[in-house]
Amino acid sequence: MTTTQADTETTRLDLDVQSCGSGHGPLPQAHIVVNVADWFRDPHVSPAMRAQTARDPEVAEHVRRTAGVEEFNRALFELVAVAVGLQLGTVRVALYCIGGRHRSPVMAEDLAAGGRAAGWNVEVSHRDLDKPVLTGSRTPGSGKSSADL
Repeated sequence: MTTTQADTETTRLDLDVQSCGSGHGPLPQAHIVVNVADWFRDPHVSPAMRAQTARDPEVAEHVRRTAGVEEFNRALFELVAVAVGLQLGTVRVALYCIGGRHRSPVMAEDLAAGGRAAGWNVEVSHRDLDKPVLTGSRTPGSGKSSADL
C-alpha cells in the first residue's frame, strides 16, 4: 500500500470555539475570551426556559432577539477573521456566561457557523451545556446572579 501526501497531512483547524459558564469553574485558555452574560437576554430568568438549553430552538431564538446581537456577531466575526487570516495556527475563542447553558452556546454556534460559511475548518464545544442549572436569583437583563453580586 502506498501512502500519499494527503494521507499524511492533517487538516488544519482554523477556529476552535468553546462555550462555558463562569459559575462552573475557571475559564478555558483562549486567544479571545468574551463575556456575553451582560449583553444578551438571559433565558435563565424565565421559569419556562430555565431547565432548557441552547439546543432548544426557543432558547436560541430568545438570545438572538436581543437588540444588537447581529451587530455584535458581525464585529466578533470580523475580529476572529483577522486572527484566522494571520495563519499563525488555530485561533481559540471562549465565550462565557454564568451557567454556560443558554447564551454562550448560542453565540458559540453562531460564530462557528460564520466560520464554516467562510470556508474555515471549525470545531465547537460546549463545556457546561449539560451541567446542572445553577441556582441563585438573577436580575432580568443584568446577566448577574446573586452569587455575582
